[in-house]
Amino acid sequence: MLAQSWIVNRYDALSVSIHQGSDLNNDCAILFAGFTNSSSDIDYFMSRLARLLGRSGLTVYLIDPRGHGDSSGNIDDVTLESIREDIYNSFQYVTKRNNGYVFCIGHGLAGVLAADVLGGRSNLGFICIYPYLIHPSQFKIDLFCDEGKIDASRLESNFKANLLDDEVEDLSLMGAMGADRGNMLGRELSIKLIEQLTTYNPFESLENFKENILIINNEKDFVREVRFWKGRVRYLPRSPYAQEKIMRLVVDKINKWVK
Repeated sequence: MLAQSWIVNRYDALSVSIHQGSDLNNDCAILFAGFTNSSSDIDYFMSRLARLLGRSGLTVYLIDPRGHGDSSGNIDDVTLESIREDIYNSFQYVTKRNNGYVFCIGHGLAGVLAADVLGGRSNLGFICIYPYLIHPSQFKIDLFCDEGKIDASRLESNFKANLLDDEVEDLSLMGAMGADRGNMLGRELSIKLIEQLTTYNPFESLENFKENILIINNEKDFVREVRFWKGRVRYLPRSPYAQEKIMRLVVDKINKWVK
């Protein structure tokens, strides 16, 4: 059964799509989509993943942060603080309704920030799909802009990623955040968000999870992550053909954690 609800906090309202499961243990999953994506988009793989998890018995909450989907706010007002606050309020909303395990699944930037906000809690499993893993030292972006906004098209190739020990390549910031290129056409972002990312270290966030964590990443991206999470990283190429494998991998991992 699919239901629609809202998380209301002060002047903001977050859209929540709920796939009601049949799990007698009251376990649930929270899904956070990639930047600029609406989690309830029927063709988006996170939405398809929610339906698959719901069929496995979990209650699944698809939540859009401010500026995304049907939630209030604009994308050009989004900052790291606003995303963190939305994640925290989402977790509070879910745990008031479910008292079992909570499995947090995030794509790109939202996934890493969820680890930042929720790390250290018990009864929590975490899966990050193609996480945002840019160290501040890798930025090379010119932040000149007008009126505190920056055209998203300028963020196509703006940081250097160490792919292998002897290889460096320019990659897209939007791609690292989990955004689809088509969603960014004609969009503007808050310069505050980009400035915050130039000093944000996602590796520190992910290190808060010591046990129940799975990271799904591109085979070539940031080989140093293996040192932190040896045995808990699975490599799948960034392509539409990998989506079915990702969904099956997520379901299988959660089933093992539940057992």
